[in-house]
Amino acid sequence: MLRSAAMVMCATAVQAGAAPCPMSFGPLQTTAQIGAPIAVAVGLLDGDAFGDVVVANFATNQITVRLGLGDGTFASAVSYNVGASPFWVTIADLNADGARDLAVANQSGNSVSVLLNNGNGTFAPHVVYAAGQTTNQVVAALVNADAHLDLVTPNVLDRTVSILLGNGNGTFQPQTTFPTPLGPSAVVLGLFDGDASRDIAVACNAANLNVVRLGNGNGTFQPEQVYATASGPISATAGDINGDGALDVAMSNNFSSSVSVYLGIGDGTFAPGFGVSTGSRPRSATLIDLNNDGGLDLATANENSNSVSVVVGNGDGTFLPKVDFPGGTGPYALAVGDLNADGRPDLVSVNAAGNTIAVRLNTSRLAGDANADNQVNGADLSVLLGLFGTAVPPGSGADFNSDGAVNGGDLSVLLGQFGVSCGV
Repeated sequence: MLRSAAMVMCATAVQAGAAPCPMSFGPLQTTAQIGAPIAVAVGLLDGDAFGDVVVANFATNQITVRLGLGDGTFASAVSYNVGASPFWVTIADLNADGARDLAVANQSGNSVSVLLNNGNGTFAPHVVYAAGQTTNQVVAALVNADAHLDLVTPNVLDRTVSILLGNGNGTFQPQTTFPTPLGPSAVVLGLFDGDASRDIAVACNAANLNVVRLGNGNGTFQPEQVYATASGPISATAGDINGDGALDVAMSNNFSSSVSVYLGIGDGTFAPGFGVSTGSRPRSATLIDLNNDGGLDLATANENSNSVSVVVGNGDGTFLPKVDFPGGTGPYALAVGDLNADGRPDLVSVNAAGNTIAVRLNTSRLAGDANADNQVNGADLSVLLGLFGTAVPPGSGADFNSDGAVNGGDLSVLLGQFGVSCGV
């Protein structure tokens, strides 16, 4: 199903005084996906440059791999058995062989399934590792100092977080745990205090808390710090939102139509959270630069409003008002990745109620900017003249009017924008 393309124009650029950066997305493309798709991840699985998609199908106890074809569509689905009620999927190279593997959180299976990549986008049968009760998510990160990826899971009913230290060959040690307040639903790891040990923030859904523990570098963590959230924090993401070099944390709040943002001080503590409005019941949130201006933006999948919200960051820790795009029926999770190898992150959501995968290709670019440096100048004119008279994929390179050729129409666009810049 296709919907009309949508355009968002940033009203404030990352750097004070800069011209606005355009943000746009193509029409909604949907693909049928049976089995109550509830989680999605995007990554390069088969060795080409096109993003591939992995979906967790809650109702069938399977994951589905769909290799990308480079245009936002996918090859035929290939499904793999995992544990009971898969609720999250993570893509990472778990055995250091250069091919990205899969880790799946099995919610009612109280476990993690690991599927190693054969090197071509197919996967070996899953191996199951015990986790806590109601395993909601699994994240791959370097928790100790041995350079092997480890697995971390929040366990809702146990009120614990499990750490499964990696052996470096795709196998993992038995879990160790630490306690949390009520309802740990999501985790994010990062260097919050400036040392080399990964720290953790836990979204505790039932307690309405962001719980931070600083890492000791050996797979254990220091006592918790707690920060209030809005109602029902359900997902967690991290990045440097205000450009000060310190990691910040954002958590989407399932019952308050918002994301709570915590600006990092750089010493492992955070300023009190503030809210950013989203659509209704934002089940999933991610921080990423969507408009190539150097600042992080927010995107959320909103289950009740059947939408994806895009919230443009100003680069100073503040955000513009949200813009909502139709996202299908019941978007439950959101992932971001480059599906068509154009250097721009695209949006992929899954709709558990509608049994679909929904894609919006990122078409953001400054008109006349042929070399994607957010400025229109002589360098872009050189690119255009070098391609003049040739056929190109519509909208790529110097084809500013998307007619599939570089010609006088594109030259007119470039000259009309000459001297314009955004985000620089």
